[in-house]
Amino acid sequence: MRKLDSNHFKIEIGGNLTYEELTWFIGQLADKTALSWSKTSGSNYADSLQAVLLTVRANQLQEHNNSKGADK
Repeated sequence: MRKLDSNHFKIEIGGNLTYEELTWFIGQLADKTALSWSKTSGSNYADSLQAVLLTVRANQLQEHNNSKGADK
């Protein structure tokens, strides 16, 4: 079961994380962190952080797709 409230991440996981759950969590963390940074440090830091995290997510997706292709 996954839980997310407006102020804190509350995650309860039974068993192993699936790829979809991992990418969901990364996306939620990126959104929350960027919002927090934009309030405290200005939007330039938040934009930079989002760009880095989006690149990480894109790389993860590419690796995931490449590994699926290798299984065929």
